[in-house]
Amino acid sequence: SVRAERARKEAETRFLEVRDLSRFMLFDLYDDLADSPGTVGSRARLAQTAARYLERLQLVPDAPTYLRIDIVKGWRRLAAVEGLSGSASLGDSKAALQALNQAEAEAKVVLAKAPQNAAVLEELGWIEAGRWTLRPANAGGARLNTQAAALFARSLRLDPTREGARLGVVTLQKNKAYDLIWADKPTQALPLLKEALRQLRDRPFGPALAREAASLEVSLLGRLGDATYYAGDKAGALPWYLQQEAFVQAQLVKRRSLVWIAHLGDAEFNISGTLAEIPGRSDEALDHAQAGVRAIETALSFGHDANLEEYLLILKGQESLVLADLGRLDEAVAASEQSIALRESRLAQVPKDAQRNRELAVALPNHAVILAKAGRGKEACTVATRAVSLWRGIEARGELGGRDAKVDMPDAKARAAQFCR
Repeated sequence: SVRAERARKEAETRFLEVRDLSRFMLFDLYDDLADSPGTVGSRARLAQTAARYLERLQLVPDAPTYLRIDIVKGWRRLAAVEGLSGSASLGDSKAALQALNQAEAEAKVVLAKAPQNAAVLEELGWIEAGRWTLRPANAGGARLNTQAAALFARSLRLDPTREGARLGVVTLQKNKAYDLIWADKPTQALPLLKEALRQLRDRPFGPALAREAASLEVSLLGRLGDATYYAGDKAGALPWYLQQEAFVQAQLVKRRSLVWIAHLGDAEFNISGTLAEIPGRSDEALDHAQAGVRAIETALSFGHDANLEEYLLILKGQESLVLADLGRLDEAVAASEQSIALRESRLAQVPKDAQRNRELAVALPNHAVILAKAGRGKEACTVATRAVSLWRGIEARGELGGRDAKVDMPDAKARAAQFCR
């Protein structure tokens, strides 16, 4: 009996050690690495090791509920590490979905034994919110948001003090607004975004969630600018984007971080795109686009990073448009070709990824216009035709968003008709 009890305690100690190690690797250590350039390889190895630890932890029989919830958190965090959009990830959306599925399976084991457990309900809400980031723009977003909202609401009814569930509620408002913007309903998105920002600022979050809350705030500022811009008030969008940039710069003063450099790229793109629409401000627009490019390229000079690459390609595309407006056509073509090459490379890595197909399809008509202005009409025809083909594939797979159908796909068809006469 003594030997059996000793063995049980030793096994429990090993279990706790493995749990603590996996948690340290996926949270503290990964966050430190994600802030540093050139660490993608190290982050990938860390993720692989952490996954093995989580698999071993799942095999432990009769683990108490609180430890099983830790396993759920570990799998959910691994999903973010692998490839959830908007995070400092490795860019592998397939692996991210698999990790979310593992998290859900473990959470349901806990829920079956403890259906009134607020912590596991919160985790299930975040799992659905994670799936929202992986789906095409129009595919099931409302359903995933509704499911996540119901789970967060149940969690908060059981424990109103849960900050993670409260942050989740605000995140879902941002997600719903994003879907409305890309369904070409920006005026409906504006009140949602303003209320989400008010809720976020009225009740500050504790140290454990301060990083996530700050990231959500800067995202809300950017989306407020987007909703205002697409509602037709381009001048009115600029103050939101300038607030976004100021918020990011304040964070970078505290600590240089790849996460905030990515946010800076988003802010500079937003400001540049808006200034370019205001007469007489093209030079300022170019300055902001190139400032974003320099910041991202400096970080990428240390090594590959999928999240930063996404911002670089949109910034190079924006830079090319402003250069073309200024009549600097050779520079415009070069910048546009760099943007397209990066989009092609990203799509080749994951050919069926909806977002990567879309990001190339959106850019090709602009590239065709720049080529045509530079006197390269035959190439412009080829490029525009490719854009139409990509949009038709997106449509055939049921991944065409409202704005895609109303604006972007017709634009590609119009360019093909214009340049292929």
